[in-house]
Amino acid sequence: MTTESAPEKKIVVATPFWDGLGIFLSGACLIHCLAMPFLATFLTIWGLDVFLHESFHQILAGMLIFTSLLAFVPGYFKHKKKIVFHWMMPGLGAFLFSTFFLHHFELHTWELPLNILGGICLITAHTLNHTFCRACSKCCP
Repeated sequence: MTTESAPEKKIVVATPFWDGLGIFLSGACLIHCLAMPFLATFLTIWGLDVFLHESFHQILAGMLIFTSLLAFVPGYFKHKKKIVFHWMMPGLGAFLFSTFFLHHFELHTWELPLNILGGICLITAHTLNHTFCRACSKCCP
């Protein structure tokens, strides 16, 4: 009687795309937040005030959550580095809190600093995730 173990299933990870998209979206949020105080007047005049609406920010936050989960979860199963989540959680938390909750408490002055913090944390998390996944692919293909 022989006992053969079932072959291990390998998780196919396509995080470089999702990490790249996450870095792009986080960077776009940073630029958006830093430029809006200067561009708000012109956007209104040009009829492009859709970029100022709360729903635009909520859609962007949803895209950040989606890309983050698609990059970080499979990435973690590959490299097992918890430091990525230590950067991801405050990043997503800052974006989500500023996007969905600050207006309820009339704390709009905190929106810009929280979004800057969130963008920096998410860019760092995606960069680390991408780096760890690449290193893991080289040593354990």
